[in-house]
Amino acid sequence: MKTLLVALSAAVLLLTAAPLTALADHPLTIINNADQSIEYINISPVDSNDWGDDWLGSDQVLSPGQRITFTIESGCNQDIRVTFMDHHQVEKRNFDTCQYDLRVNY
Repeated sequence: MKTLLVALSAAVLLLTAAPLTALADHPLTIINNADQSIEYINISPVDSNDWGDDWLGSDQVLSPGQRITFTIESGCNQDIRVTFMDHHQVEKRNFDTCQYDLRVNY
């Protein structure tokens, strides 16, 4: 019985020691360090097979030197795709949005 109690206590300790930031909404700032504007930004969980909607929206671009902050609601690790005005794309797979801002270079 004592062994079972120790094992259960260790399991509870492991569960409570997990980082809470992975579950909470958190900001992600994307900075355009390129020489041309970004037309589309797609952000999706790493386990998704779909890029989803354009987070900039149809009437906005991110000009060189500008930054934008989004709220991520689905965990820290995300796949991010940025599309420039000339349709060149930059992809960052499994990017840790809890730890880093994304600086995009062409």
